[in-house]
Amino acid sequence: MKNFLPIYDDFNRAKKSMVEENVNVAGLESVLKNVDSLLSEYGVTPINALGEIFDPNLHEAVSIVEDPTLDDGTITKEIRKGYISQNRVIRPTIVEISKKSNLDKSKSE
Repeated sequence: MKNFLPIYDDFNRAKKSMVEENVNVAGLESVLKNVDSLLSEYGVTPINALGEIFDPNLHEAVSIVEDPTLDDGTITKEIRKGYISQNRVIRPTIVEISKKSNLDKSKSE
C-alpha cells in the first residue's frame, strides 16, 4: 500500500490543478472516491495534521514559519499527506510548523 500512495498523491495534485484551471474534474473525483473507499477497506486512514501540535511520531517538519499568534509547533501547512494503518504510521505527514518569533519571546521574559 505504501508504494501506491505517491500515485494517489499525483491524482490529488492533478485534481487540484484542474480545479484551479476550471476544468471539469467529475471523472477524476469519481476515481479518487473509489480509491478512498479502497484505502478505507484496507484500514488506511489519513493523518489530519493541520492545526495540530507537531508530533515526531506522525509528522516530519520541513519548514518553520514565525507566527506570534500560534503556539510553538502548531502545524500551519500540510505539504504531503501522511497515513496510518492499524495504529502504525505508513507514511508521516510532511508539514510546516509555527514558531513564535524570538522578539516576542524576549518581550515576555
